[in-house]
Amino acid sequence: MLAVKIEFFTGAAEAEFRAEMFTEAGAIADDVVTSFEAAYLSVVEAVLTDSAEELDLLDVALPACDAAGLLIAAVAGIAQEKAEPAALHARVRQLAELAIRDLTSGPAPTG
Repeated sequence: MLAVKIEFFTGAAEAEFRAEMFTEAGAIADDVVTSFEAAYLSVVEAVLTDSAEELDLLDVALPACDAAGLLIAAVAGIAQEKAEPAALHARVRQLAELAIRDLTSGPAPTG
């Protein structure tokens, strides 16, 4: 799900112009951007909460809302990297794996 944001924005502009594009979008349609970001945060938080059985340290190590916010902020940073979409997807996958390991007390899943 985090990769959806990468998919949506990487084709829209070259890396060096993405930050400018986000800034302009915020200036032109702040209410739309704010609404999108709030809804996206809610979806990521809900997915984390729904996975609480597997992520047994969720709300112990970090509240679901904070974890969702951190993941989204990290994806925003990844989206601004000057890299090919495949490399950006790899970064998002690594981020997700890191988050899962941090929020799980058991051994990391293999595969």
